[in-house]
Formats: sequence, C-alpha cells, structure tokens
Amino acid sequence: MSVQQSRAHDPQLIDSSTRLVEFLRDLASARRAPIRDLRQHSQVLWLADLPNEVKPDREAGLGEVFLSVDPVRSAPHPAPPDRLDGWLRHDELIDAELDAPELSETGPRRIEETDENGQTTSRR
Repeated sequence: MSVQQSRAHDPQLIDSSTRLVEFLRDLASARRAPIRDLRQHSQVLWLADLPNEVKPDREAGLGEVFLSVDPVRSAPHPAPPDRLDGWLRHDELIDAELDAPELSETGPRRIEETDENGQTTSRR
C-alpha cells in the first residue's frame, strides 16, 4: 500500500478536510448580501403560516436542524379528454405555473395527401 493510499483513509486527515470544506461553505454563504426588504422577493413563507404538521425545533442550536419538511411528491397532470386532442399544446399541459392551458385558435383538422400512386389518404 502506498503512502498516498494510506493517507486517503486517515481519519485525522478526513476530519481536517471535512472541517475545511464546511468552513469554506460557511464563508461563501456569509458573503451574500443580507435580505433587509422582503418586498423585493416574490415568494415569502412566514414561519407563522406553516401547516400544523410542520413544527420548528425552537431549542435547536448552531448546526442543528431547526426545521424539516418532507418533500411533496408531485402527481402527474391529468390527461385531457380525447375530444380536446389537438386543441391543447403539450408544453402548456406540463407547465405547473399555469392554472389551466389555453385552447388553440384552431383545432385539429384533416389534411388530404396524395401519394405517388395516386392514392389519397387523410390525416390529422
């Protein structure tokens, strides 16, 4: 085993490296400008408005978890009825910011095509 491989598993070196990375992370976050006016932000969540299921730990100290929220699984959007096929844009169907997708100005239509054999086919 080489010297370099043995140092990779050295607990003292791992601890020092971990503390250095944490220090640099804290230093980088401390350089951000503090927020003093909430009117500049479009979304603000007040702790007083949290659901009853979410309880902050008021006794949490430095480096401890103050607030933990389980992630909410997003449900896939419902499929539109078949009769709306061609009237809705796919990118609007999956846009979570929209209340509802808008109907297109024109809906599906049939196009007549003739192939090289003279056969006429119709497609949407």
